[in-house]
Amino acid sequence: MFPAPLSRAPRGRPRLIAMIARWGSARVTLLMLLLGLVLRIRGAYSDITQLYFRDALWRHPLPYVDYPLEYPVLVGGLVWLAGSFHHVVPYFCVTAALLIGAGLLTVRLGAQFAGANLWVFALAPALPLYVVLNWDMLGVALTVATLLALRRDRDGLAGLLLALAVWTKFFPLVILPLAVWDRLLRRRPRDAGRLVGVFSLVGVAVNATVALVHGPDGWALRAGWLHFFRFNRDRPLELNVWNLLARWGPTTAQINAASALLLVLGLVVLALLLAVVRRRDGARAGDLLLPATLAALGWWFFVNKVYSPQYSLWLIALLALAGVPARLGAAFAGIDAGYYVASFIALRLGLQGRPATGWWLDRVLLPAMVLREAAILVMILWGVRRLYDGAANGGDPARRGHTAAGAALPVYWGNVPTPPSAGIPGSREAVAAVTGRRGASADRSAHRARVPRRGHRRRGGGYPPP
Repeated sequence: MFPAPLSRAPRGRPRLIAMIARWGSARVTLLMLLLGLVLRIRGAYSDITQLYFRDALWRHPLPYVDYPLEYPVLVGGLVWLAGSFHHVVPYFCVTAALLIGAGLLTVRLGAQFAGANLWVFALAPALPLYVVLNWDMLGVALTVATLLALRRDRDGLAGLLLALAVWTKFFPLVILPLAVWDRLLRRRPRDAGRLVGVFSLVGVAVNATVALVHGPDGWALRAGWLHFFRFNRDRPLELNVWNLLARWGPTTAQINAASALLLVLGLVVLALLLAVVRRRDGARAGDLLLPATLAALGWWFFVNKVYSPQYSLWLIALLALAGVPARLGAAFAGIDAGYYVASFIALRLGLQGRPATGWWLDRVLLPAMVLREAAILVMILWGVRRLYDGAANGGDPARRGHTAAGAALPVYWGNVPTPPSAGIPGSREAVAAVTGRRGASADRSAHRARVPRRGHRRRGGGYPPP
C-alpha cells in the first residue's frame, strides 16, 4: 500500500529530514493522521462526537426523517451507519477509521499527478488538527478522485465521483461548471453532456430517498432535508473578511447576496481565463482544471461568510497536487495552524469568562484572521498564475521551472517519477529540487554532496559515486 522506503537518503541533509524521507510521504501521512486521532482521544474538541450527544444518536434516529441535519446526505448516511453501534466509542472509531482511510487515499491518488509535492500535504499541521474534527477529509478524497478522472478524460466516472463529493461536502460543486466549460472549449460536447448527466442521475439517486415525502398535497421536499440549505442560509457571520465591514452593519441576507455574487463573478473570471488559454494554446495546453479548482475553492472560502478551520484541508490538498513550492505551502500551513491555536484559546477564554477575552480577540485573533485571509488570497493568486503559466507552456512542468518543487522531490521521497539526472545523489538537479538553489549555488551544493569531508567514508566502505 505504501511506497517502498529508499535505501539511502541524500547526503548533506539533516538526520531528521533524512529519516522522514526514508519513510515516504504515505507513511508520514498515516503518522500525522494517527496523531490527530490521539488528540481527539485525549479530549480535543470534535464535531463528530458533539453531534453524537446533541442529536442523541445512541437512539439511532434516521437523519432528515427523525431529526434535521445541517450536513449533506452522504454525511448523514455515515452518521446513521456509525450510530448503529449505540455507543459513542465505536461510533467515533468507525468514523475516524473512514476519515484516516480517506487521508491515505488522498495521498495514493495524489501520486498520480505529475509534479505533485505531496510532502506539503503529508507534513501539514492541518492533518492532525482537522482530520477527525469534521467529515471534510471524505470530501477531499472524493474531490481528488474526481480531478484524477477528469485528468484522464473519464467523464462518466468523474460525474459519479463529483456527485458523491458534492453530497458529502457541497464545495466541490464549483468543479462542475468549470469542467463542463473546459469540455466545450475542447469541442467535446458529448463528454460535457455525459458529465452532467451522470452527475445529475447520481445526485437524484442519492437524495431521493430522504428528500421526498408524500403528503396530503402530494409529493414535496422534506423539511429535514431542506434544513441543510436553510441552516447555511441563516447561519450568522463568523470571523472572516466580512468582519472588516462590520462598521457598516450588513445583514446576513446582504452578506449572502454579496457572497453569492462574488462567487459567480470569480467563476466567470476563471471561465474566461480558461477560454483565453485554450484558444491560445489549443492542444498544447495541459490540465487546467486542477489550478482552476484550487482558485475557485479558495475564492469560495475567501468570500464565504463562514470559514471553519477544517476548510484548510481542501486548500492544502489542492496546493500539494498542483506542486506548490515547499516554502509557500509551509507558510500557508503555518499561518493556518497559528489561527487555529488563537481561535481555540479565544474560545477557552470566553467559556471561562476571563477578562482578557476582549483583549485577545482584538489584539491576537483579529490580526490572525487578517493574516489567514491574506494567505488564502495569495494561494488563489498562485492558482491563477499556475493556470496561466501551465497553459502557456503546454502543461509541461519541466518548462515552467517547477519540477524541482514537485516532481524531483519524489526521487528521494517516494512519490512520482522524475528525470534520471535528478535521481543521482549530489547532482545539480537533485540539489535544486531539495534546496531550491540554482546556477552556481546549486553547483557548489552538488560538489559538497558528492565529495565527503576528509576522514569520512560511507558505511560499508568506499566513497559515494561521482
